[in-house]
Amino acid sequence: MSALNKARFPNNNSSVLSYFFEAVQKYPDQAALYYKGDVLSYELLNEKTTKLAEYLSSQGVKKMISLVYASIKGLT
Repeated sequence: MSALNKARFPNNNSSVLSYFFEAVQKYPDQAALYYKGDVLSYELLNEKTTKLAEYLSSQGVKKMISLVYASIKGLT
């Protein structure tokens, strides 16, 4: 995670999502998210968000500007 935190991103039109996908490729096993003692790697976070997106799509969700997903049981 420290490698990503120290990274210098160019000031261009890249989205946060594009930076996330880049981090998944470069740092798949590094910690991407900490929550109440749980840690998710970039790869695992990507897998979980992909599954959530597929589920939402199967339920008819077409497009959202912002989605906040929180689980009472934690992240893992």
